[in-house]
Amino acid sequence: QHFLQGGYVQNHGLITLAEGCNLSELKLCGVQELTDEGLVEFVKIRSKSLVSLDISFCNGCITYRSLYAIGTYCHNLEVLSVESKHVNENKGMISVAKGCQYLKSLKMVWLGVGDEALEAIGSSCSALENLSLDNLNKCSDR
Repeated sequence: QHFLQGGYVQNHGLITLAEGCNLSELKLCGVQELTDEGLVEFVKIRSKSLVSLDISFCNGCITYRSLYAIGTYCHNLEVLSVESKHVNENKGMISVAKGCQYLKSLKMVWLGVGDEALEAIGSSCSALENLSLDNLNKCSDR
């Protein structure tokens, strides 16, 4: 398990970790300078071994592009935590729902996703045991 909290992690640093370490769990909390480009490349490289990913408060690096890549490549993912005010579209979380069918725990905070994303999670993630939703500003009461 690797845990990076705060400070600066650039794309090439994360890619080097992906290439040199057989990571199964990664927590990126409050890191700066990381962008979608680095995270997308990381998940492409580590997709088969990655079972747990926490990307929280990464100062705008996480958009739907990162989530789309997670759904496309990380089919063995069991735990995902995402906190980002910069995810403003459903399609990233829909990709996660459809691609990460072994997901057991999902935490979504401050995401600009709506009912369509939640419906995809409900219909595709049958292994889901824990779901935490907080401040999802586009979800209705239905």
